Amino acid sequence: MKWYSYTFLTLFFSFYLCAQTTVFINEIHYKNAGSDVGEGVEIAGPAGTDLSGWSIEFYRDTGTIYSTVNLSGVIPNQLNGFGTLFFTESGIQNGPADGLALVDNLDNLKQFLSYEGTLVAVEGTAAGLTSTDINVTESDADTPIGNSLQLKGYGTTYEDFEWQGDSVANTYGAVNTNQVFIFDKELPSVTTVSIESGIANIEFSDAISGIASISVKVLTGATLTLDGMPFNQNDVYNPASPENTVDAILTGSNSDKARLVITDLAGNETVWFFDFMQ
Repeated sequence: MKWYSYTFLTLFFSFYLCAQTTVFINEIHYKNAGSDVGEGVEIAGPAGTDLSGWSIEFYRDTGTIYSTVNLSGVIPNQLNGFGTLFFTESGIQNGPADGLALVDNLDNLKQFLSYEGTLVAVEGTAAGLTSTDINVTESDADTPIGNSLQLKGYGTTYEDFEWQGDSVANTYGAVNTNQVFIFDKELPSVTTVSIESGIANIEFSDAISGIASISVKVLTGATLTLDGMPFNQNDVYNPASPENTVDAILTGSNSDKARLVITDLAGNETVWFFDFMQ
């Protein structure tokens, strides 16, 4: 019998070191049904980051700045060494194509985002640049008071997350709904517990973020169970929530083989092969 695996990270480290945004806009509220209430912007980043000297420049669709908010405070440790701070700002423009720029204490532009379209800044730190549309919006007809636009997902940088498609109840000054801060570069591991009489007992594990899915790419001749449930080729095991350990039993003989892709919640993958060749 032969078995082997190869693994890779979904993050390429040169990109990670050069292009990841570690302090970022995490939540926005600019419009709701009726008179606008509780407008503002939340910033997220590593715990201990001092935002003194940082600022947010608010842009109209014309590319001009209509307001600047000077930030302050130290980001608290709310989850796994990361946290958030919320800053109120009344009168945020309701769109279309209005935006905001996050500027650090050295006057470096960290982000230039917009909603309901894009704009080109004609002044300020983002002058000459085109904004990035977050592609989610609020509505003066449908957005309830108390809701906001929030990032969701799993990771530690802006690029790890995505904007939720609909506004949800705001989480000002706290980790967002459906958001988990954690750094995970560890790959799912595979342990062959035992092999006897054509039966292989396997354990897939991921201690940090947990296994999010197992895809059955090849299953020739062999039979496979994952956590006691039978699986066929092209099936995908999707637990209701990430699991640190998944047990597998593979039964076969002769040239029977299997290839599985194990993916953790952080997106790291292990590709595992097994065949019953003597």
